[in-house]
Amino acid sequence: MNGAAERTGGSAATKDPDAHRRWRVAISGLGLIAAVVLNGPILLRATAPAQDPGLVRPAVHPRLDFVGEWGRRGDGPADLRLPVAIAADRLGRVYIADAGSGFLHIFTDDGHPLLAFDDPRLVNPVAIAADADGEIYTADGRSGRVFVFSPTGDPDHEQHAGGLGRFRAPAALAVDADNHLYVADSALGAVAEYTDRGRLLRLVRHSAKSAVPVRSPVALAVAPDGSWFVADQASGEILHFSAHGDLLAAWDRAGSGGMATKNPVSLAASTSFLFCFDAAPPRLLVWRLDGTPVFQQDLSARIALASGSPDTRAAIAATPGGELLLLDPSSGKVLRFRWTP
Repeated sequence: MNGAAERTGGSAATKDPDAHRRWRVAISGLGLIAAVVLNGPILLRATAPAQDPGLVRPAVHPRLDFVGEWGRRGDGPADLRLPVAIAADRLGRVYIADAGSGFLHIFTDDGHPLLAFDDPRLVNPVAIAADADGEIYTADGRSGRVFVFSPTGDPDHEQHAGGLGRFRAPAALAVDADNHLYVADSALGAVAEYTDRGRLLRLVRHSAKSAVPVRSPVALAVAPDGSWFVADQASGEILHFSAHGDLLAAWDRAGSGGMATKNPVSLAASTSFLFCFDAAPPRLLVWRLDGTPVFQQDLSARIALASGSPDTRAAIAATPGGELLLLDPSSGKVLRFRWTP
């Protein structure tokens, strides 16, 4: 299925409105929970090599193993009150936006707190991303504004919408290898791409002149090859676009190989795979980047979502070390899984 995209050049409980506050937290074991490794079943097949007819080797089957969890609910600088968005950078640092406290957090991938900060302009952070230089991007659900912070948490600048006029409901952010920022606005039914200097480079949206089925985008992921994916809440589809904004494929609710989407709310991409967290019921779905279905697993036993509440949707992030992180807003924890293709 091909289509042409429309293109455009181009807190703590009490906040101090007059001061930007941040806390540096020394790397420690604060809030860590011991990891437990659960080994799944191994399927065996006889290979009967010439040198040893009795040798048996494990067959290669995709699997998702629970490794452990970290995080704790609370009001302290390293605590999580209502975390709703998560991202990981190429160094393995983990970024979390907390809509309950208004804080942005940075952790190591095993949960050691590195930095926590807030800003008086941030009331309800709902999305977060980080670029290759360590700059941090977040979207505020109350004001519809997108802010950029330095790696140390200092205010840098605000990303303006450019040809969109103004953002209305920025729901997801992603950054590619060139530090281009992607903003999905669910109210405008659009995904906008900005250069590292903040200039609007490309706009993808549904219109009378375009058959692109982007109506209510809620999740984004950029693959290492520059192509990108968006989950559309209105249709339940996952849309795959080229690095130039051309629609490559649409994976609809009907699915293939039993991999139907129902309520996709978060996406993450690795070199070869696209991961999707679907909230109805809580499941992880995995495809190859070409759309080939690979794996799915029910996560109902691990995570309990509050039905009907948009502020308690879970989110996922893929780390360069091969782990998949699942943010559970109901418990304030990050669940760690090892993905084995």
